[in-house]
Amino acid sequence: MTTEGTEASFLFGGSTGTVVSAAIDWLENNGEPGITAVAISPDFGERYLESVYQPSWVMQHFGVEALEPGFQRLIKAGVEEDERVSAAT
Repeated sequence: MTTEGTEASFLFGGSTGTVVSAAIDWLENNGEPGITAVAISPDFGERYLESVYQPSWVMQHFGVEALEPGFQRLIKAGVEEDERVSAAT
């Protein structure tokens, strides 16, 4: 499998994520050296910038547990900081 494109950043929507995941699985099982594979991206993530790509939206709808561990630590640290400020006033 080639790693071309892995050094760039892409903003995909859910449909494209499904296509890319299926393409990677297919290549891992069927790919041969020198094979060229094409996957069509049906959407980009610009429609999701204010929702699923925002940690606050994810937390509001699914809870802090749905966030990646790094975001969980930041959120919890922010809550603890707010609690210290409230207690001091």
